[in-house]
Amino acid sequence: IYDVTRAELLRKRDGKSLALDVLRSGEGKRIGIERCFTTFLRCAHFPARFVEGVKLDSSTQRKRVFWTEVWTEGDWWPISASGGWRARRPDAYLA
Repeated sequence: IYDVTRAELLRKRDGKSLALDVLRSGEGKRIGIERCFTTFLRCAHFPARFVEGVKLDSSTQRKRVFWTEVWTEGDWWPISASGGWRARRPDAYLA
């Protein structure tokens, strides 16, 4: 699900942010791609939640960041299809 989401949904700064709009157009903002990814995991019966946070070391006005967490092995594991990382949230990210 992660690989297909990364390959098929293109990130665009001026893209859509709602999951259905991103799915229809095949492109979206980070928030839209992450919403789609969370939805895909839930549809496949993986317990998943959408997380919004801040990037503490951001030098721009845009400090909001988004990722997904999946419940496995008794804990929530962070993963980001829009950011391209898995298993360990970047140190500067705060939920």
